[in-house]
Amino acid sequence: MLSVVIPVFNGADTLDEQLASLAAQDYEGEWELVISDNGSQDASLAIARQWSDRLPMLRIVDASERRGCAAADNIGALEARGAALAFCDQDDIVQPGWLTSIARALESHDLVVGANDFASLNPGEPEAGRSQPSTAKRRTSDFYDFLPWGLSCNMGVSTQAFRAVGGFDERLRGGDDVDLCWRIQLAGYPLHVEPGAVVAKRRRSTVRGVWSQHFNYGVHDVTLFEKFRADGMPRRLDRGVRRWAWLVVHVADLIRPEKRNSWVRVAAGQSGRLVGSLRRHTLYL
Repeated sequence: MLSVVIPVFNGADTLDEQLASLAAQDYEGEWELVISDNGSQDASLAIARQWSDRLPMLRIVDASERRGCAAADNIGALEARGAALAFCDQDDIVQPGWLTSIARALESHDLVVGANDFASLNPGEPEAGRSQPSTAKRRTSDFYDFLPWGLSCNMGVSTQAFRAVGGFDERLRGGDDVDLCWRIQLAGYPLHVEPGAVVAKRRRSTVRGVWSQHFNYGVHDVTLFEKFRADGMPRRLDRGVRRWAWLVVHVADLIRPEKRNSWVRVAAGQSGRLVGSLRRHTLYL
């Protein structure tokens, strides 16, 4: 059996769409849906319960004892009964064939990541499109220039591999999916990219939301560097210098609505890495 795990926290605005997409999947094998609720105070649980007749293997797990997406994923995975785990998020939409593609890939691979569609749910963003995960063949375009990785909004892991590395690192409030991919590979389980497993990924739409999210990612990038530098993760100061220079050259993008969020993402990430470096006394820009 395959267990699909969704961490949920105050997801009433989007959860219904995700559950509808899961209910419409064409996978013919046995699977369950574990909703791992991280202490929602809105109508998320009521919405989830409304799907129990259309998703008969739906279970709701109380994951409020430890806060954070990584904790919710771990608690949901602990309660899961499947030999393999598939993770997705409350605010995205799995596309037709997602479950079949990821389930078939997990039959012969212990770590699977799919492709993310940034166009469907983010109209008007110039860089929106379909994004393939980092792979060994695409190292030149990989931000970290280290091991391949993917996002937990579109990831499959054998229960054996997940438990072998202790699941997600709950100390991380950003980059926990990258961290899990790397630890699983270092434990001897290669990463497989499954292009047929597509998830429509929702980006934050406000400048404040974009800044908060990517600043947090930047802070935790420094933690990732500290954790994996002994395994060969490079410092890449040249990349940091180029990004700061790009921000200066393109500062006018701030007054262009179609480009503003792109500039803010880079600025927030770089600022987060600077703050993280100062906090941890480790230079990683």
